[in-house]
Amino acid sequence: MARTFTAVVFPEANRAELREFPLRAPRKGEVLARIVVSGVSIGTEYLVLSGQFPNQKFPCLVGYQSVGMVEEVGEGISHLRPGDRITIGSAEIPEGYHEGAGAAHFSHAVIPAEPGNDRSIIVPSHVSDDAASYFVLVSVAVEGIRLANVQRNDLVAVVGQGVLGQLVAQICRHNGATVFTSDLDPARVEISARYSAHRAFALDVPAFDEELRKVQKKGADVVFETTGNTKVFDQALTLARDYGTFVAQGHYPGNLTFRFVHAHWRHLRMMFPCGKGKTWESVETMARGIVNVDSLITHRVNPQGAPDLYAKIAARSPEILGATIRWAER
Repeated sequence: MARTFTAVVFPEANRAELREFPLRAPRKGEVLARIVVSGVSIGTEYLVLSGQFPNQKFPCLVGYQSVGMVEEVGEGISHLRPGDRITIGSAEIPEGYHEGAGAAHFSHAVIPAEPGNDRSIIVPSHVSDDAASYFVLVSVAVEGIRLANVQRNDLVAVVGQGVLGQLVAQICRHNGATVFTSDLDPARVEISARYSAHRAFALDVPAFDEELRKVQKKGADVVFETTGNTKVFDQALTLARDYGTFVAQGHYPGNLTFRFVHAHWRHLRMMFPCGKGKTWESVETMARGIVNVDSLITHRVNPQGAPDLYAKIAARSPEILGATIRWAER
């Protein structure tokens, strides 16, 4: 009997459903994995779902981070074996479908896993499935912080407390920076105050700026803008001190425009991290307890609950911070 796998599909804008596809055996340099949990990247997947992601086409598979158990190994694979729990970034797209910023929300996947492939890393036993399924967003946070060269005792301002903003705050705080965060959603601010920041504010950017300057009159040493909102981006530039660092850590639909003078007059060093950092660093960051990903997961669904979850994401429900889809038990 032919094997199949189930995947989340966006057949058109603002609609998600489950579909079945043929599942082939792994070839040379590949492994077949049974997905345990996939992590939803709320901001990016909203852009895909709404048709705003660059070069987006429908129908598409979606997602870019999951964790699963190796079931079969192809020729040439000796560093992985059945029973290993590994990170999984994306897999082969079925004919007639497109990639929606990756393809990771599925029940099974055949993935490239030759030695040196940084996307398939064995996950330590003490890292939870939910946390491991967010390995890409953790690596994005690590990469942005490295580029910004955040120093101990820096005053860091993080605008936006979605999952990425929370992770940035947690890592900067662990590294010895003083971290202030802001978000307009009180529930996210509460989570940030508990797990991520030294001080968290439910304020817009101008009011947040006033609070920052009570502590450091010149402004923040490093600013991370994580909202993906172009209007907020322009305001957030004013948070930085002269010769400070500004990191566009969010993903902005379409063209990003801002007031040049806000950056020019402050002599800002600006950077725009793109892509993903190293998976092994992400896994190590979780294994060492530097980030608390589990505290950021507000919604956990099975595959049958995925369409309703994406309906909430399409409606921009503020109650969702992080979400996972559990495909199987270990």
